Amino acid sequence: MRFFLKCLLGLFLFLNCTPGQDTEQDLYQLVPPEAILVLHYNDFEALSAELEDNELIASLKKMKGAQKLGKKVAPLDGVAPLSKGLLWFSAPEANAFEYALISADSLLPRPVDSLARSTVRTLEENGLAYSSMVLDSVPIFTATIRGRPVLSSSLALLHQMAATDGQHQKNTGLLRSSAIMDTTKLGHLWIDLERADLLAAQWLGPGPNKGLSQFSSWLSLDIATTNGALLLHGISVAKDSSNTYLNLFRNNKNRLELPKYVPEASHFLKSYGIQDFRGFAQNRKGTAQTVAGDSIYNTTEEVALAQTDRGTLFFLKTFGALNIIEHLKTRQTGSMTFQGMEIMAFDSLPDLTRSFLPLTEGLRLRFAHVMENTIAFSDTAAALEETILARNRETTFDRSGSFNSAQETLTPQATITTIATGKGLAAQLTDSGAPALAAELEQLGMEKQLFGAQFIAEDGYFHAQYFIRQHRTVTDHRKVQTAFRVQLDAEMARPPQFVTNHRNGRKEIVVQDTENTLYLISSTGKIRWKKKLDGPVQGKIHQVDLYRNNKLQLAFTTLDQFLVLDRNGKEVAPFTLRYEGGNLNPLAVFDYEGNKDYRFVVTQGKNVRMYNNKAQIVKGFEFTTAPEDVKGAPQHFRVGKRDYLLFQLGTDQLKILSRRGRERASIKERIPFSENAAKLHKNKFVLTGQNGRLYEISRDGQVKTTAMNLTKEHGMDATSKTLAIMNDNELRIRTNKVGLDLGVYTRPSIFYLNDKIYVSVTDLQGQQVYLFDSQAKPLADFPVFGASSVDMADMDGDKRPELVVGDGEDNLTVYNIDP
Repeated sequence: MRFFLKCLLGLFLFLNCTPGQDTEQDLYQLVPPEAILVLHYNDFEALSAELEDNELIASLKKMKGAQKLGKKVAPLDGVAPLSKGLLWFSAPEANAFEYALISADSLLPRPVDSLARSTVRTLEENGLAYSSMVLDSVPIFTATIRGRPVLSSSLALLHQMAATDGQHQKNTGLLRSSAIMDTTKLGHLWIDLERADLLAAQWLGPGPNKGLSQFSSWLSLDIATTNGALLLHGISVAKDSSNTYLNLFRNNKNRLELPKYVPEASHFLKSYGIQDFRGFAQNRKGTAQTVAGDSIYNTTEEVALAQTDRGTLFFLKTFGALNIIEHLKTRQTGSMTFQGMEIMAFDSLPDLTRSFLPLTEGLRLRFAHVMENTIAFSDTAAALEETILARNRETTFDRSGSFNSAQETLTPQATITTIATGKGLAAQLTDSGAPALAAELEQLGMEKQLFGAQFIAEDGYFHAQYFIRQHRTVTDHRKVQTAFRVQLDAEMARPPQFVTNHRNGRKEIVVQDTENTLYLISSTGKIRWKKKLDGPVQGKIHQVDLYRNNKLQLAFTTLDQFLVLDRNGKEVAPFTLRYEGGNLNPLAVFDYEGNKDYRFVVTQGKNVRMYNNKAQIVKGFEFTTAPEDVKGAPQHFRVGKRDYLLFQLGTDQLKILSRRGRERASIKERIPFSENAAKLHKNKFVLTGQNGRLYEISRDGQVKTTAMNLTKEHGMDATSKTLAIMNDNELRIRTNKVGLDLGVYTRPSIFYLNDKIYVSVTDLQGQQVYLFDSQAKPLADFPVFGASSVDMADMDGDKRPELVVGDGEDNLTVYNIDP
């Protein structure tokens, strides 16, 4: 039976599809004005094979609209055009579409996987001889029209093509397109944009608020594929009399310059080259009112739209920035500073948004920042902060993988340029009224694809090109790269600190803002939880394993509380202890034997309280009242088999005690304490004094003093083998010294990671973070931006350390370091 049906189909095609000898141009003469989309193929088999092998096309075939289209054209699987032909579609009804295939040669049968019961009938109607057949419940019709074999899903389409020469209206846009197409390409696509919404609604679902009919008149594109990318290149024509989108930009194009100001993290970029603003304003007549404010922006050269997770950005490049800035100042209502840069605030900027309609439609631009001859506007201050950071860190869009991938296709001078990630495309579709289509594309895993389009205005038409290609990351040889950045709800109150996630062994970040909210941030930059505290955290946050089950908690003091929180930010009873009078020092945690039998030391004035794992006062610890106020957190050092507890009292008294709180070594000399904690270095306790001296104390209490000529603001850190001192603008690491720029520096911090020593200092005034090795040699690509002390850790165990730092306001940044 299957063989019989194949023969039946072959006879059906042979009787009705005898090729003629006319020229290829005659194929287009047969296409009526009702055609909305026309696909010209130069080699049907080659085009089919190329598209089938393309991973992107394979993904798009899973879309509901593509499946609907595939079911409709299923009968085409039963024919094999030998070479060239046209496949065109129309939409005679709002909820129905039809197609016709016009071949330049015979339509031969080929194997069909599922041929249902079929009946061939040969008929004649209104002078047209045709045959009809049903394949898999789908009717098809064939005829020979002007010597060309034609197959169609609709008898009405055959009649349209068979109309007499005197009655047949030519499709002038299609004929014009056919004269300029590249016949060396696999195929060619022509779209009647004025009527394309009829097809788009059926294939893609509910469309954008502004349909394709408002974009241009028609579009003609050659089809090519290369390295998994889909490339479309051709022209678009907008009738002079039409108020279409492209007509707004007639005679306008300029160099693509704004990507060097746009943040790399942008999900999409739309650039508009406007060398003739007056012409742009004139073209808007009938689509948007011109206003007196237009004249202020006559010096515009290029504008761009971008979107990040922090907001929408509108960039304006101009050779008349001073006049525009003066105009903006008359409307300015406030100002803020970020990294020393001003961000202007406004209630609204109606003249700006009206002047650039429809590009600014729906935008509420309330903030602005000036960068040379470019002004960035946004609906949020956070988006402008991200822009400033991108410029400072050289992480702008022109350096991104998105732009690098697009460069292979785009030209540097254009009228309109659009580049979007999968996320950016989905956001644009959602904002324009097509959320269902956006959701479907996201489900297909299009986040790895990059979408782009470019239009270049010429005399009477626009060069047009589209591409969809795999997003490629830039090969970056920098040793330091930004891993992620997190914005807090308020200004940062303390430097960020790494802690361990006991579930996966990775490092996370704890930080607190000035509203006393504590944050736990994952190794990928996601805020896991926030907890409002009664006051600021004092000193270091410790991690403990109270129940010895390898589950870690956070232990710390605020001004008047001792708290332990579990991994989810919940308080662990009974450790929520409150102290009247407040003024607690940072918490000290001792684990004498490393067996998790902790001693928690809370100091308040002269009072010393030591707790065990059950929040009970430890009996037998005798140093419960100090002769003077305790300064900072007490410290525990293990030297040999002995434990040494160091308490700094008042301004100059040091106590060295045993586990039981008894004096282990008597220190007779008074030490004018600096702000640096005591450290254990080469089996001696080292401190620095406000008098500029270094104090080295042996285990029996002998004191050695060295004049170092240190300033009062000096900083010191030490490990068992490394001593680092920051004095004025000179950093000393062991015996090596390095001079830095004049600034206000934090105390140095020493980190030992993956068998390597790192020493960090931050210039708070210049907002620069420096990182050195143990020989005082700077690491490549440092300094980086930052305005707090840093913490370092190998967050994910890849042997590449990360550094976290605050920016002095409400953001923290994590950098990856390639040592």
